[in-house]
Formats: sequence, structure tokens, C-alpha cells
Amino acid sequence: MNRFVLISTLFILTGFGLKAQNIDIERIDKALERYVQNNNIPSLVVGIIKDGKLVHVVNKGEMKRESGIPADEKTGFQIASLSKSFTGLILNHMATEGLIDLDRTVASFMKEELNEEALKEFAKVTLIDVLQHRSGIVNNGPSVPPTPFGKPMIGGYSKEGFMQDLNDMKLDPERIGKFGYSNMGFGLLGYIAQKVSDKSYEALLQQYVLEPNRMGFTTSDLESVRDQLATPYMVGGDRTRETQAWEMGMNIPAGGILSNVEDLSKLMIAEMKAYQDYAATGKSSPYVLVENTKPLNQRMDYGYGFFKSRNAFDTTIVQLGHGGDVDGFGSHFEFYPEQNIGLVMLTGSGSGWFNDAKTTVESILLGLDLPNEIDLDKSVLKRYTGKYDFGKNQVMTITRRGNRLFTYFRGQDPVNLYASAENKFFYLSQNSQIEFELDKRGKITKTVYIQNGEEFYPDKIK
Repeated sequence: MNRFVLISTLFILTGFGLKAQNIDIERIDKALERYVQNNNIPSLVVGIIKDGKLVHVVNKGEMKRESGIPADEKTGFQIASLSKSFTGLILNHMATEGLIDLDRTVASFMKEELNEEALKEFAKVTLIDVLQHRSGIVNNGPSVPPTPFGKPMIGGYSKEGFMQDLNDMKLDPERIGKFGYSNMGFGLLGYIAQKVSDKSYEALLQQYVLEPNRMGFTTSDLESVRDQLATPYMVGGDRTRETQAWEMGMNIPAGGILSNVEDLSKLMIAEMKAYQDYAATGKSSPYVLVENTKPLNQRMDYGYGFFKSRNAFDTTIVQLGHGGDVDGFGSHFEFYPEQNIGLVMLTGSGSGWFNDAKTTVESILLGLDLPNEIDLDKSVLKRYTGKYDFGKNQVMTITRRGNRLFTYFRGQDPVNLYASAENKFFYLSQNSQIEFELDKRGKITKTVYIQNGEEFYPDKIK
């Protein structure tokens, strides 16, 4: 049986005499330690930015279990879908320099690679459509190597398979113009940027993002930093099971970048300043990835690889950023421009707890009051376990582990569900609640699922 070793170190950075005010770092540290201990997390590094500087780093765990080497702000992690914001930056810089027109269609860039039918399909969508996940392109192409649970992607998405998938693709006209998350779409954006510039993706990354911000570790070249990465561990019941970084091939622009808290903090500082200048003066910048956005729901928009949203617990607070998760590695990158505060989080074993930890830290940083959780007996929780049908092949499963409920939809990680009353539950990591109506015998007669103010009424089918 593996022995979990917790190494916790707290750095307080006060460069140039700056001292962070109104940040209860001890409370944050204690909250994170509870999450790490309760979920057996191997590594977690958190950076807090205030007033244009990285002022606190909280790091827990080790680069590899029982290695004795602490994970810290220089430890590398795969940042998964946070990579999309880097690709958005590259495209935005190229557009600013007049090297690429984001209003042009995909087909106009791909005449040599696509057959006649495919060119007709991709004449329907622009690069902006792809940047905003509104192109109708599938999330992952059929030729992406299979990754059964617990198996990392090895070898990556080949160029041959990628091009074959593009040529075989039929875009759903009803999906064009509507949000549909697409890793393949960002892989395509990366390919087009390379084709237009006649440079590799790594060269573009260095030119437009890494060198200007002195990000010395970050790269898209996995092999160059593999031995400097934290070891990722599976997110299921056994977090002692090692996995490894994914080899993504053509999908590197969507999820294959490697970085650390030190580098990501530098990028966040640049993006925060650019957004604040833009908000104050209207002066545009390639670092502003939310100048052009489209709505996802009542409180969230999506720009060029960046979400712009209103905080779930205080809708007056604007937050900008992205996150990522890939079989072990997890990332959060979010800043709150009006409060001049930013948060970077990286872990070697993510999923539901990681989202809740982010919400908890965020609430402390911003002074938010989260709903109070109450403890319920296992016999009470048991009545809610089962499957709930939302229609259109959407089935939610509720399971119990100890004194806590979890929910998940097919293909998604379980999410913690917290009790606020005997028949009312809430999520920390999203603006959603579930309420149950019961008869006198305690049998469920009605289920109300509330998300972003919209109500759904799934039927319990099992």
C-alpha cells in the first residue's frame, strides 16, 4: 500500500516592497490542505496574483509520490484545454499584424488539403467561428487514438488521420453558429497558423507568447520537459495509479502545452493589464481574448479561447479565463479584473474536487459567502441515488460515497453534490442546484434541476 506523503510549503512573495492586502492566505492554505488530504491528491500548486504581481504561492505534495521532491511553482504540468487560450493569442497576434484574416473561411486556407466536398463544407465557417467553438466541427475526430479510462494518448493525432477526418466530415448546419466545444477545431486553427506563417507551432508559441513574457519553461514540445513534469495520477477511485502526459500530435494547439505556475502567472499579469487598459480606454490588444464574444448562457460568453462570465455566487463580479483536464493533470487560469486579482492552479490529479477547490479559494479571495453545507445520514442520501432522464439521451447518475453524493453524465467526471437541506443540494463549481419533492413515505415525486436560473424536470428512471 502506498504511503501518501504531504509536503506543504507556503511562499509569500513581496517583491519591490509589495504586500498583498486583504488576502487570508492562512485560510486558503488550510482549505487547500483539506482538499488534498480528503482526496489523496499527489500534487497541487496555486499562484495568487494581486496588483500585477505574483504575491503568494501555495504548494502541496510531491512531483512523484514518495520522491521527497516537493511540487512548486517551477514544477511542470500539462495544462490541457488551457492551451486553447495560447492558440487564441497566436491567432490574435497574427491578425493584428495583418498576417491572417480571421473573417476568412476555413476553406480559403485549406485548398490544397481538402477535396471538393470538404471545401464546400468548410466554406460555411470562418476562423472566428472555430475560435468561438461555433463551427460545427466535432469535438474529436474519429482517427484520434482511443484513450480508454486510465490509458494516456500515445503517439498523438496523426496528420494523416487529421486530414482524413476533415475530408470525411459533414458539418451539421444546425450546429454552425451554436456553441459546440471542439478540440479538433483548435487543432485546425494551429495547423492554419503554421501554414500561413511557414513556422512550427512551437516557433509561433515562442514568438508571440513565451519570449515576450519571459516564460522560460512553457513549451509544446513534451519530450523536452518530460522529466520535469509532475507525475499525474488517475482521477478515479485509485489516485495512487500513475498515468502520463498525453502525446497529442495535431491536437497540441487544443490541449498539449506544458507549463508551470511561475510562467502562467507572468502571462496572466500581461493579460490582466491588457484587459484593464481595454476596459478603461477601449485600446485593443492581442492579449484581450474577449473583445469579440458570443453568449453560451445567461452569465457566460466565449471569446477566442477564453471564457468571460459572471461569478455564480455574485453576478456583479466578472471573471476571465479557461481551465483544462486530461486524465490526471488539471489546470485553472482565471482572473477578476475589477478586483485586480488572479488565480492559477495546477494539479497532478484533477476532476470534481479540483473545481470545488477553485471555487473555495475564489470565495476567500473575493469575500464571497458560499452556501452552508449540512450533514445528512446515509439513509437519507440513499433515497436520491439512481438515474435521472433529462431526455435527448441525457441521463444523470447520482451515486453515494460515504456521506456525500456525486452526480455525473455519461463521459464526464463525477461532481460533488452538497446538501443545504434534507431535500435540497447544490454544486460549488457551477451555478446549479437540485431540489427533490417527496411524499409522506419519503419517495421522490418530482426532481427540479436548476442551472443558471433555468429549470429542468428529469424523471427518475432507476
